[in-house]
This record gives sequence, C-alpha cells and structure tokens, in this order.
Amino acid sequence: MLKLLAILLFSAPLIAAGAEDAREVFTRVTPQNFDIGGSVSLQFHLHAESYLRSATIARGDSTLDLDIAQNRDITAASVRIDNASVEFADYVASDTLLDSVVILHHGQIVFEAYPKMEPQERHFGWSVTKVLTSATLATLVAEGSVSMDAPVETYVP
Repeated sequence: MLKLLAILLFSAPLIAAGAEDAREVFTRVTPQNFDIGGSVSLQFHLHAESYLRSATIARGDSTLDLDIAQNRDITAASVRIDNASVEFADYVASDTLLDSVVILHHGQIVFEAYPKMEPQERHFGWSVTKVLTSATLATLVAEGSVSMDAPVETYVP
C-alpha cells in the first residue's frame, strides 16, 4: 500500500496531464535514458530524489515575500523561433524543453509560468543551479555578507 501511494505521489503530474501509465513511466527512467525528453525526462527532473542520492537543505526561518507584478511587455515580447515571431508567453507555453519560467525584477515577479509542472513542485536544476549560486554568492561577497576566505562550513553546516 505504501509503495503504491509513493508511486502515485511521484507520478501525480503525469496522471494529471493525461500521460501514459504513470507506473510504467516511473520505472522506465534509467541512467541511460533520463534525459531523452518527453515523459521520461519530465518524470526524472520533477522527482530526481527518487533516482539519485540527494539531501534537502531546509530553508531558514525568514523568507522574502515577492510581489507579483505581471509585466505585459515581457508576456508580449517578440521571440524569433524558426524564422517566425511569437509572443514570449506563447513560446514558454509551447516549448517542449521548458518546465517553468520565473522572471524577477527589482524584487517582484514580473513573469511566471509553469507549462509542465506545478508552482510548488521542486525541479532538478542541473547546471542552472551553478549560475544562480555563483551570482548569489558574488552579490553576498560584494555586500560584505560572505567572505571568500572563510571555509564553506562557516555558512553551511
């Protein structure tokens, strides 16, 4: 019973999307095919902790609430794809490789879309994580909040 519940929880996005049998997709992910695209890759990226050894680092007590200020200029911005112009929002909704997009500007969410996942779902970030982490670290160093000379254990136990 517990195993069935776990499979249903991990595969809920696939069931909701009307995809192929969720249990079959869950078990079809392998080290050789996890990034082939389609339902196998979506399953892996949304549930990487089921396939890889991982640890969740809990957030601290304080959080920053971001205001939502959807920017129509971003939504309607022209994107050129295969010699055709489409609105950015339409591009995000139709691109087979995008699971979610969030654009922040001056502490506000100015564009947010989740074409293949739910806002509360975690996504395996791969190398995008390196860019976000290094940009955040550079900002903290510039502010004097972090010293590059201190060992990482000073900040993360």
